[in-house]
Amino acid sequence: MILVRATRLTKPTVEFGEQLALGSADEVAFLLDGRFPVEVEVDRPIILLTEPACTQLGLFCPKDFQWRCGDYGLYLARMQFPDSRQFWLIEFDIRLSGGAGSKEFFAFFENETQPDFLACRHGPAPRDWSWYHHANGRDVIPYYCLFGIVRVSARAVDRLLEHRLMQGRRSNRRAMWPNDEAFVATTLQQKGFVCRDINGFGREFYSETTLALFTRIRGEEFASRAPTVKIYHPVLFGEDFSKGNTTSQIHETFSLRQRLVRKARRFVNRCTRW
Repeated sequence: MILVRATRLTKPTVEFGEQLALGSADEVAFLLDGRFPVEVEVDRPIILLTEPACTQLGLFCPKDFQWRCGDYGLYLARMQFPDSRQFWLIEFDIRLSGGAGSKEFFAFFENETQPDFLACRHGPAPRDWSWYHHANGRDVIPYYCLFGIVRVSARAVDRLLEHRLMQGRRSNRRAMWPNDEAFVATTLQQKGFVCRDINGFGREFYSETTLALFTRIRGEEFASRAPTVKIYHPVLFGEDFSKGNTTSQIHETFSLRQRLVRKARRFVNRCTRW
């Protein structure tokens, strides 16, 4: 099945979900931040990412878990849809365009049944990555990916939940709780699951140009002339586009004490099991 992840449900997001349903012939559900009201009516299932729902599963919930831990939505969906053999998790600002679009994309990967995990920019994490030290350990190589569009098998989701619960019982991991990209990519690689980059099948589904982080694409004007399907990000509509990108302008500063504490936590993570 396909999970469309968004903070709020909007008309463009609903339309995107319908496009994915038509192109894939899979069931589609909307995974939403439960802190906000659902103001658009839909006939498709809605999964609310809330602290009560996650703590009921035993998950540790830092204050920003709705943003940091997109994998929590996979665990909730696994409970609600136990017969699904795999889950696509696609963020609202992803678009598939060119050629036959989503139909071509899903048809291609329908035949690739071996991988437990598909993601863009999947590989060993560079040491200067923001989440590198959150995913470090004496028995693991930190991996990273982009979580905008991923596919995870049901058995991998089960293993990820098990490992999140285990790490939630360890104070050093709670102090540096990894985000979805670091946790999922690192854990599945370490546990021996088959993990592949979406571009690793002899075709280029994304590039540095189409799959960006901070270069916004206006959704109302979005169009692609690519002859084959490509993944685009971020495609934003209306107010979401107008807000602009502020995350790249955030520069955290830390006191000497805070820097020493961070350094100590990194050291502990490096010396303990993942």
